[in-house]
Amino acid sequence: MSKINDMDHYLESISIFYDEKLKFLSTKDNFLRCKGCPTEKVFKETFEEVSLSCGGKSSDDKCGMKISIKFPKYIHYEKDMNLLKNELETGLNLEKINEYIDVSENIKKDTKKRKEIEEKMNDITDKFYKINVQNKKKDIENFYRSRVEKTKRCREILRDINNFEESEKDLLRKEYVSIIKNLNKEYIQIKELVETFQPFYMVQKPEVSLLMKVDSEKRKIKKKPKKETGPTFTKGDIVHWESKGEILSGFVKTEKEVSGMIKIVDEEGKTFFIPKGKVNTGEHEPEPAPEEPEEPDEEIKGKKNKLIMNIFSLFKENNGIITREKYLKLIEKTGYNTQWNKTLFNNLQKHTPHPWKKKEQQQHGSIIKDPKKKDPDYIELTKEWMELLDVNITEEEQENLYYFSSSKQNKWLSTFNKAEPFKYNDMEYPTVEHAFNAQKLADDDPKVEEYRFALSTNISDVLTPNAAKKFGGNASFKGNDFTLRNDWDDVKLKIMEEITRDYYLSNTDLIDKLIETDNKLLVHKGIGIDTFWGVNKNDEGKNNHGNILMKLREEFKNA
Repeated sequence: MSKINDMDHYLESISIFYDEKLKFLSTKDNFLRCKGCPTEKVFKETFEEVSLSCGGKSSDDKCGMKISIKFPKYIHYEKDMNLLKNELETGLNLEKINEYIDVSENIKKDTKKRKEIEEKMNDITDKFYKINVQNKKKDIENFYRSRVEKTKRCREILRDINNFEESEKDLLRKEYVSIIKNLNKEYIQIKELVETFQPFYMVQKPEVSLLMKVDSEKRKIKKKPKKETGPTFTKGDIVHWESKGEILSGFVKTEKEVSGMIKIVDEEGKTFFIPKGKVNTGEHEPEPAPEEPEEPDEEIKGKKNKLIMNIFSLFKENNGIITREKYLKLIEKTGYNTQWNKTLFNNLQKHTPHPWKKKEQQQHGSIIKDPKKKDPDYIELTKEWMELLDVNITEEEQENLYYFSSSKQNKWLSTFNKAEPFKYNDMEYPTVEHAFNAQKLADDDPKVEEYRFALSTNISDVLTPNAAKKFGGNASFKGNDFTLRNDWDDVKLKIMEEITRDYYLSNTDLIDKLIETDNKLLVHKGIGIDTFWGVNKNDEGKNNHGNILMKLREEFKNA
């Protein structure tokens, strides 16, 4: 016989006990008794223990007790403290009785008993203090240490930011926003930690007594070896992976796995979910490129250079943009073989060993911005190459930046843009449009909970931004018997500003993009635009949404 107190063995033994009992209840002869035993197996179950024994004499090595399991014992803080308090409060007032009858001995006994109860209460309090406070002490100390350091750094940035050049100011603003975001995240985490209370405390460990050679030979109790889980990733780790023949790189957004997938963000802020087994740590080290031929065929070289010069001319003519239509007309007219596809886009970037204008791209970066689609409607010069090629931009284009929900370039400024979900008034929403429409019901409206829930990220089939707008429209309100809050016209501007601010603070990469618009006039303009929030085709309207964005832009610049 062996006695084992290990919790893993205890749980495994419980499993074996009930497995044996289930077999026994099947009434099959080979499960009713052990081989060679004259009588059937005996199962006993009480509140304190369970046991399994087989027939015959206990002295027989083949017979006797097979499994005996004593359950662990716990105390529950609230329940046991209340019992002890009740015990203190009950009983006769012996001090009063002693004025009339000598009960001094009883008082001594009662005093001793009360002292024992108080000691028990203090002991319980000490135990629960250790498991609920002391174990958290280190985390709490680290939190406050981190908070002091981060707050100090924020003060330093605000104090010194005006002493730096504009390019350095941008880096400091990014750092400031990132620190504030981390401070808020850490506060939520430590609040949850502090508020968590473990109400149970084990006062007696389980005991398992068993004959190792039980009938369930295949289920001998042994600790299972830990499965190989592969490499582990930490938030912020630089990683790379292969996708469609290309090597992509980024950094780990969160170390928490989602169904074996790692969340990764690339340099442009695009989010990917990549199977853990396909993710490699560190930056990609490409194989040495094959040696270039000493001198390519002059005819081929000349033809390629002519194509590039034609492409550059198109960029200049169209303010740094080439549409698919214009490029197809170019190659039709000139007879070039390079089609509107991946080959063209990669050669205009640094994605191949020998991109066009290799030396220039190494010095100034890729010629074009990375297309967001396999077959984009247009390609666009980078800022560096706009300056290098001296591309002319009209004064109006320099001063104004137009956007709406269907904008090809500037959709990210609209309320329909999907980024990382964000919280407003303790409810998470996928876009500003969802969050804004969710506020159209008063907080005390009986339907407000179901209404806001339908617009949140909590539902399995999240509404599209357009569907969210319709759900908050007049027809939906009439059909679903929703009531628009009385003060809506008075508060909607304030609400839109608050929501937009929370949205950007949860998507700090967009804060950078917003700041990069510099002093451009942000105009919400497009087909069917509400003139309260934007302007119509005749530039008539209040442009309140654009004004909010510009206000927040200044706020973030000066943060």
